[in-house]
Amino acid sequence: MKKLLLSSIFALSFTSIAHSQELKPFTFSAESDTSYSFETEIFSSELDLSVAHSSGAYASAVPSFNLSDTEYTGVEFEVGFDLELNSMTITPYGTYTLDSDSEKVDSTVGLVTSVSF
Repeated sequence: MKKLLLSSIFALSFTSIAHSQELKPFTFSAESDTSYSFETEIFSSELDLSVAHSSGAYASAVPSFNLSDTEYTGVEFEVGFDLELNSMTITPYGTYTLDSDSEKVDSTVGLVTSVSF
């Protein structure tokens, strides 16, 4: 099962997908990112699976994989909410990160502020 999952992620990663499906009022999306580090000589991949509500709330899960060693390296969960105020958007969010053994690595809270001109 693990090899099947890794093979699927590997195949999706090389296609660099970015797909979104809308089921009102929810939007579901999947986006992959594959990279190679010249210093560590490691291929890695992340698959961002997200769901967003038309109210501005969102949640995502981003599992990570080391493709060079064909292993799962962890997952990051994020929840947040976009508050739109005129030309400004404020996004409070929180993340919770687990390693490959499902042990807690980190948890954060943050605030993103963006202004449109």
